[in-house]
Amino acid sequence: MTDLSTTIAFAAGHGGGADWRGAMAETLQRLGSIPVGSNLGIVYASDSLVDDLEAVIATLRQETGIDHWVGCVAMGVMGMSLPAAAATVAAGDADEYFAVPALSVMAMRLPPESFRMIPAQPDSDTYFSAEVDDWLAASQPAIGLVHADPHHPQLAELIGDLAERAGYLVGGLSSAQGPMPVIADQVEVGVASGVLFGKGLEVFTSLSQGCKPIGPVRAVTRAHQNLLIELDGAGALEALQADLGSTAIEDLKAVANSLHVALPVPGSDKADYTVRNLTGIDLAQGIVGIAATPDPGDKVMFCVRDLAAARDDLKRMLGELAGRLSGPPKAGIYVSCLARGPNLFQHREELEMIRAALGDFPLTGFYANGEIAHNRIYGYTGVLTLFA
Repeated sequence: MTDLSTTIAFAAGHGGGADWRGAMAETLQRLGSIPVGSNLGIVYASDSLVDDLEAVIATLRQETGIDHWVGCVAMGVMGMSLPAAAATVAAGDADEYFAVPALSVMAMRLPPESFRMIPAQPDSDTYFSAEVDDWLAASQPAIGLVHADPHHPQLAELIGDLAERAGYLVGGLSSAQGPMPVIADQVEVGVASGVLFGKGLEVFTSLSQGCKPIGPVRAVTRAHQNLLIELDGAGALEALQADLGSTAIEDLKAVANSLHVALPVPGSDKADYTVRNLTGIDLAQGIVGIAATPDPGDKVMFCVRDLAAARDDLKRMLGELAGRLSGPPKAGIYVSCLARGPNLFQHREELEMIRAALGDFPLTGFYANGEIAHNRIYGYTGVLTLFA
C-alpha cells in the first residue's frame, strides 16, 4: 500500500481582508486540509503587509507545521484553489488582489532530498553551503525559484551566476511602494533568495511576452551609456519613426506610453527578447534613451505593449505547456509583470486563461517588478511553472 504521507502533494489558498489577520483567515479557509507531512511553503503577501510579514510567517508555521517558507511582498498577489477547498468561500476559487491586504499561499509535500533552500545572496558572489554544493552535484538538472529585492546592487550578475551554478531559474522581483523584502526561512531586504528543486520532481516552465515588435532588428552603431544615437548608421529617432510609419510628433506622443525597446537574446532559437522601458526622447538631437546600456554591435528593436498580442502569446504558451504534459498539472507558480494584470488584462483574465487551458489545480503567484526566467530578468512577461 502506498504511504500517502510521502507522495508529492500540494494545496493552495488565497484571500484578502481588512488586515493581515483577515487575509490569513480567508487564505487558511481556502487552503483547507494541507497534505500530511508538508515540508515547504510559498507565501506571497501584498505590500501593505510588509510590516506584518514576520507575524504572517510565524502564523503560517504554527497553523501548517511547515518550517521552510519562501516568497516575497508584491503590489499584487493571485491564487487558485481546488474547488473543494474553496467551496465555502463566496469569492470563488481563483482571484487576484491589488491595493488590499492579501495573501497567496502554497503548501507542498515533497521528498526531503528533492529541494534545498537558497540562502540570502547579498552580492553577485553566489554562496551555498558545502552540503548544498554536494546536493547540487548529485541533483542536476536543478531548477531554482528565486525572489529578489530589485534594490539588490548586483542583481543581473547574481542571476546569471545563480543560473550557472544551480540550473534554470524562475521567479521574480518583489514589488512595493516601500521596502521590498524577500523570504527564505527569514525576512530580508536587499538580497535574493529562494529554493532549489532537484531530482524526484517533474517541472515544466515557459514564458509569455507582453510586447510585440513593430519593426526589424537593428544594430546599434552609436550609443552613449543608455542613449541610442544611431541604429544601422541612421538616427535612432528616425528608425523609431520609420517603425511607427509616421514622422508626426503627435503620432509619437499618442503611443509614447506603450513604446519600449526589445533586446534580442543572443543564440535564442525562439526569437526570445527582453523588454526595457524608453526613458526619454530628444526630438532635437534624434536620440532615444532606454533602460539599458547597449554597446555598438548590440541588437535592438522597438516594440509596443499590446493587449491582443499578450493574449495571443499567453494562449500560445499555455497550449505549448499543455502539449508537454501527460495530464493535468499537480500545482503551479505564476509570476506576471505589474504592467500586465489590471494595467493590461481584465480582472482575473490571466488566471481564467490558465484554467481554461490546463484545468483546476493549486496555484500561487504574484505581480513582479521584473520576471526571472532561465538566467536573466525580463519585463512585461508572464512566467508559468508547473509541477507534473
